[in-house]
Amino acid sequence: MKAVPLEPLNLSVRSGDGYVNLSWEKPLDEGGSPIIGYRIYRGTSSGNETYLTMVGGNATTYNDTGVTNGQRYYYRVSAVNEVGEGELSEEVNATPLGVPSAPRNLAAMGGEGYVVLTWEAPADDGGSPITGYKIYRGTSSGNETLLATVGNVLTYNDTGLINGQRYYYRVSAVNGVGEGELSEEVSALPQGVPSAPENLVATGGDGYVVLTWEAPADDGGSPIIGYKIYRGMESGNEVLLTSVGNVTTYNDTGLTNGQRYYYRVSAVNGVGEGELSEEVNATPLGVPSAPLNLAAMGGEGYVVLTWEEPLDDGGSSIIGYRIYRGTSSGNEVLLTSVGNVTTYNDTGVTNGQRYYYRVSAVNGVGEGELSEEVSALPQGVPSAPQNLVARGGDGYVVLTWEAPEDDGGSPIVGYKIYCGMRYGGETYLTTIGNLTTYKDTGVTNGRTYYYRVSAVNGIGEGELSEEASATPQGVPSAPENLVARGGDGYVVLTWEAPADDGGSPITGYKIYRGTSPGEEVLLTTVGNETTYNDTGVTNGQTYYYRVSAVNGIGEGELSEEVSATPQSAPPAPADTSTSGGMSILPLLAAIAVAIVVIVLIVLFSRWRKSHTPRGRGSLEGESWGMSIEE
Repeated sequence: MKAVPLEPLNLSVRSGDGYVNLSWEKPLDEGGSPIIGYRIYRGTSSGNETYLTMVGGNATTYNDTGVTNGQRYYYRVSAVNEVGEGELSEEVNATPLGVPSAPRNLAAMGGEGYVVLTWEAPADDGGSPITGYKIYRGTSSGNETLLATVGNVLTYNDTGLINGQRYYYRVSAVNGVGEGELSEEVSALPQGVPSAPENLVATGGDGYVVLTWEAPADDGGSPIIGYKIYRGMESGNEVLLTSVGNVTTYNDTGLTNGQRYYYRVSAVNGVGEGELSEEVNATPLGVPSAPLNLAAMGGEGYVVLTWEEPLDDGGSSIIGYRIYRGTSSGNEVLLTSVGNVTTYNDTGVTNGQRYYYRVSAVNGVGEGELSEEVSALPQGVPSAPQNLVARGGDGYVVLTWEAPEDDGGSPIVGYKIYCGMRYGGETYLTTIGNLTTYKDTGVTNGRTYYYRVSAVNGIGEGELSEEASATPQGVPSAPENLVARGGDGYVVLTWEAPADDGGSPITGYKIYRGTSPGEEVLLTTVGNETTYNDTGVTNGQTYYYRVSAVNGIGEGELSEEVSATPQSAPPAPADTSTSGGMSILPLLAAIAVAIVVIVLIVLFSRWRKSHTPRGRGSLEGESWGMSIEE
């Protein structure tokens, strides 16, 4: 009679990476009917297996791949014949285990001679705890070789690298089963800060320092992106001044000439700032600024320049100045160089010519800027008037002259007249405008006057001219005290010399006669005498007379008019000594005495006139005190 089979014998299990392999033997009793298959039961806990699958009757193994590594599985197997399913085998269990999956999120970060690797544990440890990791490295992509094996850590610092060399990495996890898959590839460039810039040089200029240097010998594996400039006014005390791009020169402007500056420079790359260079120093020096407050003052054939030192000596002591001069604005050329003084007297100038000046300062560096332009007009007093001539006239002296040859560079504004009554004794008389003639009317005819003239301009009074002299002379004044006395067939005229002979001796007189008042005509001319007997007359006719004096100049004024009537003499008496008549002798004696007195008076009057001073005053050394009452 047929029956179901007994249980399969010697069920065993072997787990692997993602699988469990079952093997068994046929039952001792197949139940009288051939085995047509085996049923596989599986569960994740003991005694709870459920049907999984069925394999053929000749199979004695089964590979369960639908498992998860690390999960324990429980198995039982039964044999099946045509009657039915037999008993279940003994229970067995196994845990499938595999190598881990690849580590996740591998990252590489380059540093100063190193690369730091970080990663995360594999998503699947293969059912067996991770025991460590293997690090692979190469210098080209895809050519990594084993570098190191580490424990169950998630970071690795790869040191001793060459900055600037790119490195490629992959990592695998290891568990009790073995080494898992390699991670994705990553790469990194180990980089550091640059070394110090080399050959730093500082060169001072006018208000600036130029720095030059060379790039660092080691850029740290990362391109130089710039430099930092440090500056101080004392050695070792530099502070950050500025940052510049990837250049190897810097012009530090706005500095104070004469102040020493200290510098250091560092290079910067993508990692950071490198070491500082060696310290250098420089003192900016420049040419001086322009001299201040230049002033020019013209004088007599010179111009005096004064100025003040420049506000900025360029950091180097002033050693001198350069003087520029021109005769038109803006066209100055170098005149001379002087030492460290602030004044200059330019004597090579012409009065009346305007000169333009500029001055520059010089120090050890060179010549500085030119000052502002100034100008001056050298001027002096005029030279003496030329060709002074004095011409005397009737009560005046006329002076004429020519303008000075040199007006001193300033227009003539007038003249000063000096007059004296002896040679070299001129004193100031008057000032006139810009004329070249003067009439001196305050003079006395017959007196010699001495003159000198000076010119005046805006600067002052110039030299005196050569001396000139003149004696004013005029015609005489009218004869005085003209008297006419008629006689028998004659008229006797007497007079006195003029009070003023016009400065020239009387040489004679002119006698005028008429038969009616005011109608006198020239009768005769006589010498230098004061009486005239007119015998060309008719008794009984009244005659009118006037007399004028004549000197070297000419005829003077007519005297007052006088008149006289000549009369016949009465007949002589018969007896001049008897009674009945007066003797004529006493009368004749009286007439003779009167004539003598008149002659004496006339002579004395003429003597007095010739000794009376005329003009501006008494002659030096002369004294007058006599007065005659007539």
